[in-house]
Amino acid sequence: MKTRTRRLLTLLLIAAMTMSLMVPALAVNTAQSETPYTYDAGDYTFGKISHADKAPGTPDGIVDYTGDGTVAVTGTVTGADGQGDRGQSYSWAAMAYGDYVYVGTCYAAMGKTLSAMDSVMGHKFDEEVMRAELNAIFNGTFFYGEEDGGVSDGILVKINVHTGEVKLIMANSLNGVTPLFRNAILYKDKIYFCGSVTANGRVGLPSVYEVDPKNDSFRCVYTGLENMQEYVQAYKEGVCTGIRGMAVYDGKLVISNVGVDGGYLLISDNPSQGFTKIATQSDLCNYPAVHFVDSVYGGGIWEMVEYHGSLYVAMCTGTPATRVGDNMRSFAIVRGNCSGDWNDPAAWTWTSVVGDKADGAKYTFGIDPERTRAAACNLCIYDGYLYIGEYNDEEIPLEELMFDQDFGFLARNLEQSVNLYRMSIGADGTEQMELVVGERTKMFPAGGILCKRSGFGDYENQYFWQSKVFDGKLFLGTFDTSSLLEPLGQFTNGDLLHMSRDEWASQIGYLKVLLKLLLDKNKNNGDGTLFAAGSGDAAAAIDAAVDAVNAESPELFTMTDTQYDTMRQALKDGVYDAPYSANTLRRLNELNALLGELTDLVETNDISGFVARYQKANDLYASLSGKLPDALKKLYETLVRITELENMKDLCICLKKLSTATRGFGLYTITSDNGKLTLETLTRDGFGALWNEMRDLWANEKGILLPLAQTDNSGLWLAGILLGLFLAALSLILSRVPTLASTLLIVLTVAAGFIHISAWLFVSAGIALLLLAWQKNTVSAVNFLLLGAVVLGIAALLLPLNTMLHLSQTAKDALHHWRYEKTEILPEGDLTRPVPSSDGTEAILSVTSDKADTLYLRGFVGDTYENGTWSALDAEKAANEKDLFYWLHENGFYPQSQFALSAAQTAEYKTETIQISNPSACSLYRYEPFSVLPTSAGTAKNRLAPSAVKTSGWSGEREYSYTVIANSSAILPEILDELQQNEANDAYLQMESAYRDFVDSYALAVPQEFVDEMGALLEETKQDLSFSGELSKEQAQLCALSFLETCFDGNPSLPLDSTAKGTTYQYATVAALALRYYGIPARYVEGFTVKTAENENVSVTDENAEAWVEVYQDGVGWLPLALTPGLESLAPEQTESGIKPVGTGEGEGSGPRVTEGQEPEQDDAEQSEDPDNTPDGGQRTGLLAKPAFWILLIAGILLLFVLFILIRRHIILKNRQKTFDDPDNSESISSLFSDAAKLLSALGFDRNGGSMLTLYGPISGRFGEETANTFRTMVFLNEQALFSSKAPDDPEREAMQDFHKTVLNLLKTNTKWPKRLRLKWLNCLY
Repeated sequence: MKTRTRRLLTLLLIAAMTMSLMVPALAVNTAQSETPYTYDAGDYTFGKISHADKAPGTPDGIVDYTGDGTVAVTGTVTGADGQGDRGQSYSWAAMAYGDYVYVGTCYAAMGKTLSAMDSVMGHKFDEEVMRAELNAIFNGTFFYGEEDGGVSDGILVKINVHTGEVKLIMANSLNGVTPLFRNAILYKDKIYFCGSVTANGRVGLPSVYEVDPKNDSFRCVYTGLENMQEYVQAYKEGVCTGIRGMAVYDGKLVISNVGVDGGYLLISDNPSQGFTKIATQSDLCNYPAVHFVDSVYGGGIWEMVEYHGSLYVAMCTGTPATRVGDNMRSFAIVRGNCSGDWNDPAAWTWTSVVGDKADGAKYTFGIDPERTRAAACNLCIYDGYLYIGEYNDEEIPLEELMFDQDFGFLARNLEQSVNLYRMSIGADGTEQMELVVGERTKMFPAGGILCKRSGFGDYENQYFWQSKVFDGKLFLGTFDTSSLLEPLGQFTNGDLLHMSRDEWASQIGYLKVLLKLLLDKNKNNGDGTLFAAGSGDAAAAIDAAVDAVNAESPELFTMTDTQYDTMRQALKDGVYDAPYSANTLRRLNELNALLGELTDLVETNDISGFVARYQKANDLYASLSGKLPDALKKLYETLVRITELENMKDLCICLKKLSTATRGFGLYTITSDNGKLTLETLTRDGFGALWNEMRDLWANEKGILLPLAQTDNSGLWLAGILLGLFLAALSLILSRVPTLASTLLIVLTVAAGFIHISAWLFVSAGIALLLLAWQKNTVSAVNFLLLGAVVLGIAALLLPLNTMLHLSQTAKDALHHWRYEKTEILPEGDLTRPVPSSDGTEAILSVTSDKADTLYLRGFVGDTYENGTWSALDAEKAANEKDLFYWLHENGFYPQSQFALSAAQTAEYKTETIQISNPSACSLYRYEPFSVLPTSAGTAKNRLAPSAVKTSGWSGEREYSYTVIANSSAILPEILDELQQNEANDAYLQMESAYRDFVDSYALAVPQEFVDEMGALLEETKQDLSFSGELSKEQAQLCALSFLETCFDGNPSLPLDSTAKGTTYQYATVAALALRYYGIPARYVEGFTVKTAENENVSVTDENAEAWVEVYQDGVGWLPLALTPGLESLAPEQTESGIKPVGTGEGEGSGPRVTEGQEPEQDDAEQSEDPDNTPDGGQRTGLLAKPAFWILLIAGILLLFVLFILIRRHIILKNRQKTFDDPDNSESISSLFSDAAKLLSALGFDRNGGSMLTLYGPISGRFGEETANTFRTMVFLNEQALFSSKAPDDPEREAMQDFHKTVLNLLKTNTKWPKRLRLKWLNCLY
């Protein structure tokens, strides 16, 4: 890595806990600093200047705690020995001035949060118990307060960035002032801090302080809540006094403040002389949420900035009243403009930009309606844009997690992370939003223009905390929540159920006893009552039931006295009596068994394992609850609660997100070069100062299933249907020659019977219907179409759904074979078909290269596997990603040539030219090497094709050439090495990252059925290698190696394909699915492997036809398995002629290739009995070779085309007439005139973008002045209908109808019949 030290960007690293939770405050300076602990990132060196001699990860806090609530600078007093102050845990406000940086801290951020919860937020708890619990779950690192009980509270200090010298300016122990400053701004050479300040006996007043950096003197220039009555009222109502909004607008200082009536804004050009209030809560649309129970503990007026001559004010708006489920209302932005004296509140106007659309806001709360987590936002101007960073509410989920063990809010936060927007002012003067960082949504379908993953791909990033412009770049700091949430892994299922294991087991035992009584007594009485009237006390029956339950259970159940008395009384009152069916009782027994299985998991943190079983119990109970009496439902619902299930699922989401988190804050830069943005990551782990690692508690299980090969005769059913339609059409044509028609029908009917009995049935049905039509003498085109529909309807009724699907596929296959295949060589992903055999004699391709090389010529690519067939990526999924591929292609990134792109970033290479001639193979695909250069890749016509490259034209292409990277396998290690050292172009890495996300979305999918069939073997492989949970890439590769060795070593339990057994197609399928199962993106590929000689033509035979696996290699793209680092040994062995198939010997001839030790399923004699297996090389013949099939297929297609034309025309004319008949005269007239204009255009009158009146002369010259005058009148009438407030009357509507009829008649009488047919049937003009 090339790192050069430029001007030092100083970053204060303030420790939050013993293990150093790093929280950033940006403070920029141009001077060089000397510090032993530095961190190089990009072009910058970051230095630790507070307690500079102590390593990151040790207690810091800038000053030292010296006991009894006092703090001091190291070395200035006795006891200040560099021990730090863990309470100074949050640098809340910072501002650079000269060689110094001023920092205001938040003392014991988490402790203060808990204190607020215990007081103004209503969560009462025992402080000592809370301390003990937090110390336990945070491994002794949680800072609740000083051990001696003292509280030093917030401070203001300044630090010299050259020397590390620290000066204490404000502290309770120094001068009786306790600041909790939340923001700082430089104005007229003074630094202004705002926040909640305790001074002069007044606690927590919303205050603004002025600091003179020349002598560090300070004074309070504004205090809210000065009236004692207002102060007391605000305290009782839980108003948050931690103000933070400040900005310089038009040379004046604007500050925010808060009172009992909400938030407000003040302005001054001389703060020491006072401020003028320019906006109240109501002026700001009543948006500011200022109470502790609101978003971000009442964040209120959050940030302000001057942009394009306006003051933009961002506010927190979420309150309990606006909360819906786990969604608090998002932030709002209001624009302020002054049209006169800035000191006059009446001169100010306030306009909602982001907020309630009922208030005129252009954008809804939070900008994007799909984004629901951002309670606030960060504002910063860079390169002429206003950047807006989301700030998720972390306070509410923390509160709900600690006191309710509710993970819903937190899970939604982690699912969305944060986005970054930028705003500009459009030509119309309104605000225009762009998404810079974030996922695609309906509002922003292309995703972020710089990064298409929220939170820069780290979903633990939960807010943009600071953004500053420095050195021509925009620096963005994020808050990372993963270290704070580390204790999530310590929650047990019992914590979430609010039950211990013993309580759970006791309730299960009670239910089992009750069910035993139900089974016994309901069987005897049969009337739904447990005991017959007058049967006496139930004590003996209860005792017997307890004994019976204990006899069947390994764990002894003892009923408590309370349970015993409750059951006796309930039985006596008959509250459990109901007409239980035997099936209901059986299923209750199943439910008890399911709940019993969960007992040993209650006090464990195996949340995902518990959820899987608990879901089944919930589902079973839901199906039973309607059949149970209320008393019994109440018993079960103490255990089976959907709310707990959903909460557990949310915890699983949290654990999964956090298990892959990179702990520590993030720091990123955005650089604009003539409008082109580039992103650089300076750190994702808080400069390496991590607090703790979280355990990996989540793993996804996937599975695969290989099919049994099978054949069917569905093509013959299709032939029968098409034959029936064909005969009906032929009969219609010959209807005037009854004798000939009858003879022909008889002959064809008999012939159909020889093809298949189904064809005879369909032909008979068609003949019967046609004869009926003849009898009534109503034969017409319409009747023929109705007849065809009836025949198809009969087919649909007689055939099962699977057969109908087979019919459709057979038709597609027939058309495909006709267009592209001269010789069928490769199965194109369909492993259910017989494998084409090869003898190595038939030339399939001809390849010429100017260098000797080994080539993998990729043809068909299988992305999705289902029911024995690989298929290309679903077209709809590809279309949904059209914006991604548009962005990639616009920047020259094509997946088919990604290897060459990666090589261009990092390595020097030579090229070679390859010419390919394809006389026989499927011409649908271009057979491309993976190392093809972008300039010659066949991608221009395949913009949405992320996999195989398809050819153009009706029958494809059979001649093409490529320029490829020569000896690509030799330079691959160099490319990978360079990429690991981050030498690649940032733009390329961003595009590769976005495409890799897309690959992961489909190339890890495996059919679920295999979990039942082979999941045990796959998991056993992991266990044999002592792996668990989510696997690293290296572990996954080892698992795949071991599993495939087992599979292809004669393992009898593997459900291998009986036809494709031992072939490369089967090997590639098993390998691809196994790799996916273990978390490695893989896909199935068919094509040809060939070794070329320099400037020699090499003939590629059917023996070179292979299937192989491609694995997605990060940074490089899709590589054949044999070239993938760590997986080379999985690939089949190479031979002189190409790649050796699995299990083949040197002298094997034709027939299915089998693995060693296995026998073919059929001998030659058995194969010859199959009508589709012929001695011509195993190509599929039979139905496809019958000329009648193609005649019928064409006839059917023509019939469907005619039907389409008729239906389309009917729909268009019906919809058009509906607009003509609109009861609104204006709508009807405009529709009639618009259609008349189309008719005139068909007559050749085209206005070429001009006014309709320009047609007056041409119409007059061709059809006379009277027609032209009518036309001009109708133009004016149409304009009246469109733009006038006076509605046209009925006579005017009738005049327009007459004009339309006149133009239509002119079209019919002045157009030749071929054009009339086109206009009528294709253009549907009439």
